[in-house]
Amino acid sequence: MTNGSTIACLVFFVMAFFTGRSILAQDLIVTTEYDSIHCEIQKVTSDEIYYKEAMNGQMVKKAIPLYRVAAYMYDFGKPENTVRPDANAGNSRDLYDPSRFRFGASVGYGYSTSTVPQSANEFEREYLNELKSSYSLWAEAGYVFSESIAANLIYSYFNTSNYRDLVQYLNNQNQVIHTGPLSDDITIHYIGAEFVYRYGVIGPDDAIWLGLSFGYVDYRNNFIYDVTGTQRGFTLGSAFRAGFDYKVDEWLGLGISLGLMSGSLSSVTVETASGTQTFDLVGDGRIAVGRFDASIGLRFFIR
Repeated sequence: MTNGSTIACLVFFVMAFFTGRSILAQDLIVTTEYDSIHCEIQKVTSDEIYYKEAMNGQMVKKAIPLYRVAAYMYDFGKPENTVRPDANAGNSRDLYDPSRFRFGASVGYGYSTSTVPQSANEFEREYLNELKSSYSLWAEAGYVFSESIAANLIYSYFNTSNYRDLVQYLNNQNQVIHTGPLSDDITIHYIGAEFVYRYGVIGPDDAIWLGLSFGYVDYRNNFIYDVTGTQRGFTLGSAFRAGFDYKVDEWLGLGISLGLMSGSLSSVTVETASGTQTFDLVGDGRIAVGRFDASIGLRFFIR
């Protein structure tokens, strides 16, 4: 046993003798400078110890690198629980590994990446811009393979609509054909598989994460123009997301995320009273189904 290790253990025993049973439920960290930290150890990895320490009547989450730790003890007052950091320290308390299963449900705000045609007049530009933003819903279910790697199955719902009454419809000679309503009711579903990189901040489930997914996009627009009908299309899409999870108790947490979805339709099927037709879309005529998204919601953790 090295001199440093011997001194660290002596410090433990002396503290235990003077403090007695009043802190038996506490954990203890002794630094290489022989300062003592009375705390609740949350997790020990190969690089750091995560713990909670009482400050001003509140439990504050902290971390200390292992190279600054001479020894640490669970249930301070029991010398047999003393541990000196070594190569196996990262496996010392599996209870504080990340929860293996993570579920989430969020509500957010989405803004379409579609562009308004330059040929649009003032009325059309205003109408189309109002269609670009609306609410979104997210649901996700994932498995955490390790502290840094996870995978999710994600689902997203976005709906936006707009309506104008008594719109004048013109022909190519700018002559009024008839007057009637104008309406769009657009719904976009996305389901994909997501690869996630996690970075633990304090506790094992408190993490900053980045996710990249690829999946299936379903686009549907119930419209009223000079006719009433449904426009529908399918495509492959992708989404990049960044977020933060904060665990508030054993199984419940809060989460925020920012995302960018991308994809466009190369063809659509239009169904009206007169029949069904499929149209190929090229160039600027393609319909963008991507959007920027910001959301907040609940996270559920299961070990």
